[in-house]
Amino acid sequence: MRPFYIIPLVFPALGLANKAEDNSAAVLFGNDYEFSVARGPCVNLKKGQPTFHEIKVTGHDVCTVYANLKCDTEVREFRAGVHEITNVVFKSIKCSTSEEL
Repeated sequence: MRPFYIIPLVFPALGLANKAEDNSAAVLFGNDYEFSVARGPCVNLKKGQPTFHEIKVTGHDVCTVYANLKCDTEVREFRAGVHEITNVVFKSIKCSTSEEL
């Protein structure tokens, strides 16, 4: 009988894990370093973070990198796929779902 009590507790936890994963719009890759970026807010990078070499934007998402920490001086926009960003200088990033579906 105890397995029936455990099952209802496991499924809600799996749902929360999937929801958190679904909110990720992009991953920045550096040397042995990954940084996930969620949809919505402006994300400021810190001085101590490594140089990123690639950005992987998921599904129907669009991510824009900015020259300042306020996300108001656009440098470049990235759509779904993997993009080389070694020579792109940016201090913040903001991702959202593309309006073109």
